[in-house]
Amino acid sequence: MEIASHLFAIAGAFVLADVDGNGTIDYIEFITATMHRHKLETEEHLVQAIKHTIYKIEVQAAAVTIE
Repeated sequence: MEIASHLFAIAGAFVLADVDGNGTIDYIEFITATMHRHKLETEEHLVQAIKHTIYKIEVQAAAVTIE
């Protein structure tokens, strides 16, 4: 990515975080934005962990043979 596209992404994040639209991000807006991002990352990790677990169960089930 170019520097310009990174700056555009950062500017967009600031606009989204500035909920009251006053041009600054106060403490509550900052905490809200970072908590929301953390929640999304946590949810994604949970989804990936569940998918990995299901995959391991499927692999183990396929390895079971009837003798």
